Amino acid sequence: MTQKSTKQTPKKDTKSIYDALSDFQSDLPSIKKTKKGKTSAGKSFMFAPLDGIKEIIDPLLHKHNLLLRHKLRCDEGGRYSIIAILTHPKTKEFLTSGPVPITNGSGLIMQEFGARITYARRYSTEVLLGIVSEDDQDVERISDSKVGEQPQNKSESISPKQEKPKTDVEKIKQAIGTSKSVVSLEKIREKNKQSENLTDEQKKEFDNLISNKVNKLLDEEMS
Repeated sequence: MTQKSTKQTPKKDTKSIYDALSDFQSDLPSIKKTKKGKTSAGKSFMFAPLDGIKEIIDPLLHKHNLLLRHKLRCDEGGRYSIIAILTHPKTKEFLTSGPVPITNGSGLIMQEFGARITYARRYSTEVLLGIVSEDDQDVERISDSKVGEQPQNKSESISPKQEKPKTDVEKIKQAIGTSKSVVSLEKIREKNKQSENLTDEQKKEFDNLISNKVNKLLDEEMS
């Protein structure tokens, strides 16, 4: 008499992203606040820096089949923001944080831009994953260390070929189209805002063109 053998089918992981996030939060240890910052009102507080948070959460995200990434976006008014995106590769589900503003469209100081990105990444990560790593004092604080960006050269022209004192609309469009960096595009945006030779309608048109080009460059960097 032959004995019939039965094979056990491996149990399929059917946990939703919410279940995986709940398991992640259950495993998450207390994150120490090792860095000191100041609010816009001058009040001191302690917080956990982004690299310290990532050191703890990255292995746990991997354990629970979760993937965290951040997306930098620019709207038509030249305002930058970051959102955190949590993905469950097996179920194809995803969750996002709300946008965390980096700039208000009134000008981009590159020495502060990197610090604001770091702050926005940290804040959006904490919100999305339910991490509490600092005292909630002031939403306007930007307290991470400044990145070593070189200051912008304010005397740099929009385009090397620009010679006429009066703004040439076609040359500005060409400069936007050929620009390969966010920094140069923001310089063009700032010069356009200060120009007395452009109408409000033209400034708005250029703002839209620049924002679309910026988002295209950011998408290429993230891919």
